Amino acid sequence: HLILRVPNGDYMDLYALSDEINRLYSELPQLVGIGKIDVLISLAWHLRQLDSQQSLAFVNDAEILLNMHTLCPSEQRRSATCRLALIRAEIAALFQEFDQAEQLLLEARCGFVALADISGEGDSCLLEAIISLEQGDVKRAMQAAKSATLCFERGDATLRKLLAQAWHVYLLAFVDPSEARVGLMSLLANINEVKHPA
Repeated sequence: HLILRVPNGDYMDLYALSDEINRLYSELPQLVGIGKIDVLISLAWHLRQLDSQQSLAFVNDAEILLNMHTLCPSEQRRSATCRLALIRAEIAALFQEFDQAEQLLLEARCGFVALADISGEGDSCLLEAIISLEQGDVKRAMQAAKSATLCFERGDATLRKLLAQAWHVYLLAFVDPSEARVGLMSLLANINEVKHPA
């Protein structure tokens, strides 16, 4: 299966519950070589906010393995590289290293677009919304959240789409509370159809 896809073919979730993280940790010692890359990237992704330092350690390990295994198919390598850049971008933003975060975000976005990876592109838009808001640019954050919603609609990623819509409504509340109220009512009307363990 492609790097960053779980066995049923779906992209990894934006967030994982502790059971999933523990399962990935338990798999790690049994894996060697290129087979370890998926799990390292999944752990790095899921720990990016929970334990940023450990996440970066997993990113470094994954990058070392990618560099060692030059026979890894080109598309898989590029996909992994984009996801690792996105993880680094989010962690840089968490530490308010915004110049680095912006540069890594651009690198990840360009790669995802080139790969026609709609989920990755949408994830990069969500991160752009967060980075923009942290820097006080609500207008850019709103546009990024809207772009994320459109990406996830194209990719039929319902949970991600709802999260992007929720971000847009939250941001809209800063500039147009009445419009945000309408958006919230619409969001709540659609959210009942979605089941998620969290």
